[in-house]
Amino acid sequence: MRAKTLRSRMMVLFCSVVGVLLAASYLAFWGLLAHAIPTQLNRQLLETSRPIISDIASEPNARDVERLDIPGQFFELLDTNGKVLHAPET
Repeated sequence: MRAKTLRSRMMVLFCSVVGVLLAASYLAFWGLLAHAIPTQLNRQLLETSRPIISDIASEPNARDVERLDIPGQFFELLDTNGKVLHAPET
């Protein structure tokens, strides 16, 4: 059986180091995204809900969600069971 040469040992060491660095960078990137995406989604939902909440609080029986003009947002008013109470006309 032939002994491992210096070249093959260095190649194994290099591949191992690169593999560990790739795995570490993947885990770091995943960790950042796992925190940033829910935070951004919650922030957008809170910003979007502020005008709706103020409109519903001022006129609880009006059901005029389609008059809210917030670009890029689509609204539906749901009850506690998830049934659609009011949706804008498309």
